[in-house]
Amino acid sequence: MREDATPRIDGTRKVPFALYKPLREELQRMENLGIIEKVSVPTDWVNSLVITKKKNNKLRTCIDPRHLNKFIVKPHFTIPTVEDIFSRLHGAKHFSVLDCS
Repeated sequence: MREDATPRIDGTRKVPFALYKPLREELQRMENLGIIEKVSVPTDWVNSLVITKKKNNKLRTCIDPRHLNKFIVKPHFTIPTVEDIFSRLHGAKHFSVLDCS
């Protein structure tokens, strides 16, 4: 985080009444899994929650971190080219495929 970062509390967004209960259930599920945790003390950094219903009727929960993103120090990393990757694989005998969907 950059030294000149300024905290900001974004306003809450309205949750449609029909999604209120599913949202509470999803937040509870994520808390039970340790993905999120309740904050019981005041904090200077609050991002708005954005929710939408997916095609399978489950909820997609996101935050809107646009203000926060301005202050993140990005690492200097060059994405390897296809040629770089193939040269590293030269002589390899075993390959694995991972589908993260």
